[in-house]
Amino acid sequence: SSLSFDQSKGFENARFARSRAGSGSHIMAYVHAEQRGYIITEDNFITVGNIEGAIEAFKNNEADILLWEKFMTQPYVQSKKAKRVDECISPWPCFVLVGSEQFLNTNPKAILSLSDALILACETVMKRTDTVGNIAKRYNLKTEKVEQWYSTVEWQTSDWISAKMLQNVVNTLHRVGAIEAKLEPDSLCYNNVKLY
Repeated sequence: SSLSFDQSKGFENARFARSRAGSGSHIMAYVHAEQRGYIITEDNFITVGNIEGAIEAFKNNEADILLWEKFMTQPYVQSKKAKRVDECISPWPCFVLVGSEQFLNTNPKAILSLSDALILACETVMKRTDTVGNIAKRYNLKTEKVEQWYSTVEWQTSDWISAKMLQNVVNTLHRVGAIEAKLEPDSLCYNNVKLY
């Protein structure tokens, strides 16, 4: 979303707001560039901290573009603090649980407990009838927009993960320069994760 970006000038000339280096708003700018066939570099970025920081950067003419989740930006679009100019579909799940190798090796019971709790929470959210209403209220979104978003969400309700999906993530991150080495899916997973 952007206040004043002129697409005719080309995205390669845009100043991309990112929350921080390595964040989704940073990596997705490279994914967008790859998908649309243009080139950006680190010189295209301004670090803004969060979406409010991006809106402030738009207002101060310090940034042109922000790649952020479309339903979370919708209130800013509705209030005309930003304008949606394009969409970019991420080639991976939005959230994952990660930990350093040292932490994983020294806290296996904590990892299993946390993973089990997250899977239970996902199952609970899926089963609750008031989930859409609660999300709409909490984030000041229209219920019908949350229903639209919610219908596209897949919740992780087991410890099985797709090896093909992980390989796609690795390949994409490698192509856009976010990682140097191509890794194997099983090397990315904690020993209790099951790949299919």
